[in-house]
Amino acid sequence: MAKFGWLSQAQYLLLYLLAFSIPFPFIYSSIIIILLCIVWFFQGRAGDTFRNLGQRKALWFWILFYVLHAVSYTYSTDKAGSAFDLESKMSFVVLPIVVGAGIALDRRHLEKIFSFFIYGTATVAVFCIVKAIVLAMQHSDTSYFFYHTLVKGLDTNAVYVAWYVVFSIILLLFFRWQDVVLSRSPALRYLLLALHLVFLVLLSSKMLIIFCFLILLPFFIAQQVLRGRLSGTRSFALIAALVVLASVIGLTNNPISSRYKEILRNDLSYAFRDSYSGSSQQFSNLTLRLFLWRLGVENVSEQKAWLLGVGNGDVHLLQNEKMHQYGIRNIYSEQERSNLYDVNLHNMFVQSLLMLGLLGFATFCVLVLSPFFMFRRVHDSVAFALFFLVSALFMLQESALQTQAGIVYFTLFAAVFWNYYYGSGAKTR
Repeated sequence: MAKFGWLSQAQYLLLYLLAFSIPFPFIYSSIIIILLCIVWFFQGRAGDTFRNLGQRKALWFWILFYVLHAVSYTYSTDKAGSAFDLESKMSFVVLPIVVGAGIALDRRHLEKIFSFFIYGTATVAVFCIVKAIVLAMQHSDTSYFFYHTLVKGLDTNAVYVAWYVVFSIILLLFFRWQDVVLSRSPALRYLLLALHLVFLVLLSSKMLIIFCFLILLPFFIAQQVLRGRLSGTRSFALIAALVVLASVIGLTNNPISSRYKEILRNDLSYAFRDSYSGSSQQFSNLTLRLFLWRLGVENVSEQKAWLLGVGNGDVHLLQNEKMHQYGIRNIYSEQERSNLYDVNLHNMFVQSLLMLGLLGFATFCVLVLSPFFMFRRVHDSVAFALFFLVSALFMLQESALQTQAGIVYFTLFAAVFWNYYYGSGAKTR
């Protein structure tokens, strides 16, 4: 089969566009992945791809994770739900093969992937903020600037967009730009950084704001001081500015501070009641998560599903039934169904345990945690390490690989990391 040079260029362009499309409605990334597979196929390099795959053992665990899902179809009661889950997770196989093993990535390509991703999140940030300004002026309502309302119209919610934005901030702060426009224009980097920081605050994700302002920015300041790129006076001024910003957010009455104040009002025992019949069922974000994790572990134990799980199709069935048993109202009501119906567990570790048992849980842990053992052998380790760190923390509070918002994003950049690690990004051993 002819190996046309333009097909190779098209493959790289599609990869850049896929990174750009991450924060946009899911249809765009789905179309690009299909086109990426078609271009990969017609290049006629399947042999090279699978030889690479045979050598890049870290990618095997992504395929194994999908295989465990596929096997669980055989013991899932809800075959339709299981099949839909398998269809939505095809990226677990496609992206590690096509991106992780099927395309050569050097430093220049990596910079373009990351820069397109940053431009994508910046485009969404500008769109959402401008839309909020227009709507706030029309309706005299500032709530359009915050949380889920800010990103209404996109397929994903505010916390997932915040996850993307934090990685863009990581790249702007810690990635060593050399070849693209961002390497030659510090002013552009500062402008993009300011835009992303403002957007992150407006998105109101509690954990990610804390991660950024208490870990990322102080770490960056300390790094710059140690390298002699930032004087003590300037570093003190930056830290003071962060303290002032945190004080303004925390001491004034605004939608962001109200989300943190909610934590102080939590009654954690509410998540562990014996019955919720007659209760107002006013879960907070934290108590709801604790409640769902509790039910997930109870279902694993009661179903004796520690080894293989209950199947990827039956998680919702068992969680719904367990909530019904605890007296949660309207779980099965057609007219006024509870918003907890078919809810995910908001923890990908517990979700994997319930779906696929200890085998699936262990495989998922390898996917998320194995990069931490490889960073010392790869260039640009700080940016990659922070990506996997914030992703691991994020998946402690969200079932991120149960939705396209997390599946494509995390699988794509994990595949890019392993491609770069096994290829030109590896340090001389």
